Amino acid sequence: MRNPYVRILSAYLEKIQDRNDQNVRLQFLARYGLSNDRDVSFEDFLDIIATDSPDQVDPHFASQHINTLSSVITPAFVGHLERFDRVAEFLSAFGIALRRHAPHATGAHDRVSQFFTRTTLSSVEKLYEQDFELFGYERDINRLAPIADWTRQQDVSKLHSFLVEIELRNENRDLRKSRDELLKERENLQNERNEYRKLAARLQAQLSATHSSTSWRVTAPLRAAAALTKSSRESD
Repeated sequence: MRNPYVRILSAYLEKIQDRNDQNVRLQFLARYGLSNDRDVSFEDFLDIIATDSPDQVDPHFASQHINTLSSVITPAFVGHLERFDRVAEFLSAFGIALRRHAPHATGAHDRVSQFFTRTTLSSVEKLYEQDFELFGYERDINRLAPIADWTRQQDVSKLHSFLVEIELRNENRDLRKSRDELLKERENLQNERNEYRKLAARLQAQLSATHSSTSWRVTAPLRAAAALTKSSRESD
């Protein structure tokens, strides 16, 4: 895991601002209807991804609890980038050695003050609220390290239950959204049906008027003949 403030800033710097990954950048611009030469500020970037569904956001920018599939996989250990020595210690118990290699480093940790304002701080706190809560990070921008070692402070079963609860809340949100969409669709169909009924009534009225006019024209000779016959009889 990584501090949400630093993580999203690092992703923005490498993928969007510095344009080091054109594939991700161009996909981002295309997804949100932006031109390829568009310069996107950090504030605009946060506003844009906030409009998307959390599980549809590019993995580089998505919440960490979504990326880890923690609702279906119960972790035995959660490591923090800020405490890399503990990650190395955990892996060494399984005979896995780590070496430091960071070709995509952006120095985001040292550039926090350049990009974060009250507005962007608030945006990140809302976007990654569950990451802050779940993985032990403070919302204080001056305290970027996690509050405590997850393995000592969190119970695995409790974590799993919490993640399942998050998924259920997301599912309920999607169900409510689907219900609202269905209600809106039903309303639209009812409006269309009413319009069709009005159109049918107008067509019926026009047809009746046309039929009456045609009948009058067709029977005109008969009516004229009858009038002549009547006039002739009266003359006799």
